[in-house]
Amino acid sequence: GTKKLLLAVLSIPLKSRRLRQNSEMSHARRRAYIWNRCLNNQKLQEESKRYRDAQMTSKMLKLQIDFEHTKSFDDIRGSLSQEKTTGRTFYNKANGQKLIQ
Repeated sequence: GTKKLLLAVLSIPLKSRRLRQNSEMSHARRRAYIWNRCLNNQKLQEESKRYRDAQMTSKMLKLQIDFEHTKSFDDIRGSLSQEKTTGRTFYNKANGQKLIQ
């Protein structure tokens, strides 16, 4: 009986040390995970910004082509209601009316 008790007492600090090591490991792992997730988020944001910029540029080009080939003001206004533009002023070439600010 005494031997068992002695073994039990001796094994306690070992167990707790192992637990502590595990928790430190998981802490480091968790930190690495969060850090990687932040990096990935940043990459994703940069990618999506690039993608949005490219999309916006192509939309602008498409709009300009639309303007050059459209004669009536209503047609252009119709095509504008579907497109979002970034604060440039467009003019109708047919009659010089200002389209949007």
